[in-house]
Amino acid sequence: MYEPLPFKMLRLSDGTHSAQFGPWTLRSAYQPIFDLSSGKAVIAGFEALVRPFIAGRASTPAILFGNTYGHNNQQALETLTRELHIENAGMLPVRGAMLFINLDPSAIADRFEVGSAISAIRRAFARSGQEPDRLVCEVTERKAKSPAILFALADAIRANGFQLAVDDFGAANSDADRLAKLRPDIVKFDAKWVTRLMRTKPGYAQLKDMTAQFAGLGIKTVFEGIEHLEQLELS
Repeated sequence: MYEPLPFKMLRLSDGTHSAQFGPWTLRSAYQPIFDLSSGKAVIAGFEALVRPFIAGRASTPAILFGNTYGHNNQQALETLTRELHIENAGMLPVRGAMLFINLDPSAIADRFEVGSAISAIRRAFARSGQEPDRLVCEVTERKAKSPAILFALADAIRANGFQLAVDDFGAANSDADRLAKLRPDIVKFDAKWVTRLMRTKPGYAQLKDMTAQFAGLGIKTVFEGIEHLEQLELS
């Protein structure tokens, strides 16, 4: 039986927040997401990322989430990081930009935890004074405990006025039928998968076809790992 780890939010002198979770110090980082539809690169949103530190040294999210000491501590950590990112998003330089935060369906055990997770997000947004339609909840491609939990999570996200994104599409648990049932607003293509497909003409054509199909369904696409000018034509 794991003991609950202490956690709290801390306000820093510059107006931003960090969080303490047991021996860990957590900070927010934001990756800009660009909209190229106008022909210019305009910041449309930011993906929230956690930057963990332990004993004053930088660590990694994989190590942090791999050492959460049981399910209840994992739930507390997931909630704390999302609230931290929402709180700090008010300090971002682009007003009104979308905020993308992760929701890991594999970390949710039942429908009660679905409700708890979404309620905590709603309360954090209310405290921050931001509009809920600014938030995009990214459901990661990690496998849920059951399809019912996954679809309950998607329904709760939409019911609270948030947008739904499927993250890392093309990774291990990607499923076109699953995607159709989730009906996301946004699909984010996995960076490694995109890079692999773009090495060949058939792969490149497949990505273009998928982008067009999603657009026809009213689904926006986000490409991760775009690093070269020739890739911008596709994205």
